[in-house]
Amino acid sequence: MLAAILGFVMAASEIAHLSVLLVEDVRATRVIVRTILRSFGIYDVVEAADGQEALTVLGQRHIDVVITDLAMEPMDGVEFIRRLRTPRNGLNPYVPVLMVSAHTEIARVKEAIAAGITEFLAKPLTPAGLEARLLTIVRAPKKRVSSKAYCGPDRRRGNAKTPNRRRASDKADTPVS
Repeated sequence: MLAAILGFVMAASEIAHLSVLLVEDVRATRVIVRTILRSFGIYDVVEAADGQEALTVLGQRHIDVVITDLAMEPMDGVEFIRRLRTPRNGLNPYVPVLMVSAHTEIARVKEAIAAGITEFLAKPLTPAGLEARLLTIVRAPKKRVSSKAYCGPDRRRGNAKTPNRRRASDKADTPVS
């Protein structure tokens, strides 16, 4: 029991300092996620109801992690991430993005990965699942990549070594050495 309590305290102390931008169009979901974040000791939480509002917030202040829904109107999570990961847009394109969604079809997840998410978490959310993803973001940051069309975390997944492999869309931008 003591080990479990100490584990929770150590994990919470690793993420309690984070400033989080919560992008979700459903107010009730924002309340739930904010409550979970507070239980981890995260009190610096800014909310946005859609991707456009989130881009505005990111242009105004420093954020450590973005938690975003996929399906929102008028700008969904994938379009928001694409705009965020666009080079030279005045924003920090390297901010980690955790996408949460009930839309877990492989095609939707792959689209989100291609746009530049850092982590993905399926709804319904659980405190343990959210904490695990935040800890992964803090403990094992993804390698950063940059091309003329994309700045953000390395979009390759898995443990396979893939030297000199580039996305077809990036090949014209940066020669492979």
